[in-house]
Amino acid sequence: MQTNGYMIALKPGRLLEEYCEMDAPPARADYLRQLRAALPGVDPVKYRGISRSPLMAFPCLDQKVIDEFEASGCEMRSNAKARYQFRQLIGDVSDNYNSGVDEDLLASQSDAKQVLDLLDEPESWEIIYLSRDLLDSTSTTLGFDIGYWGGDHFSLIADAIVIPRWHPPMPDDFGGLRQALSTLNANLLFESPEAAREYRAYYTSRPWAETEMSEGEFCLIRVNAIESLERGEKGMP
Repeated sequence: MQTNGYMIALKPGRLLEEYCEMDAPPARADYLRQLRAALPGVDPVKYRGISRSPLMAFPCLDQKVIDEFEASGCEMRSNAKARYQFRQLIGDVSDNYNSGVDEDLLASQSDAKQVLDLLDEPESWEIIYLSRDLLDSTSTTLGFDIGYWGGDHFSLIADAIVIPRWHPPMPDDFGGLRQALSTLNANLLFESPEAAREYRAYYTSRPWAETEMSEGEFCLIRVNAIESLERGEKGMP
């Protein structure tokens, strides 16, 4: 199973715009106001974690199949060149499934930069480096998130306070949540694996929270920023 790689993620500001457009209907406005008021030190636009609508490759390279996806209602036109190149770089779906490759991650920084440059609006995205086996902080570490490795990259931080969708915290728990998240850094991530584990313990104790289907499904994930290739800072962060 792949344990590290490069993700192309929406920048936080664009993530919040999409959330407000699609996932935060007027009926939820009062709840969001209460949540934001209860956590005045949390600015959701600062979040740099894993749950940022990562770019997904095309399902395959066969145009006929892509057209069928489009006809079925799947959005296949935006970022088409980037998503096509993404699929070329990571290979066939069945091969990836058999080898444990995470289809939202690219193997190298240069591959990620190549895909990024083909996006319709590359300025709305950024490359981050994720690892669930390398947990020592480096000079480019943004912090530690907690959530699913793969899938929809669900984050226990993001779904509670940034873009609450599936398991929003109950208002009666806002005070406890504020205390549990008091050690978040400026990127709304934890500074250490230990702090992240403490939050995971709090989160999994709450009745409103997402539950693990198997023990250890909520992974600690180190998130690193990526310096520009033009500056010559290549290689693994």
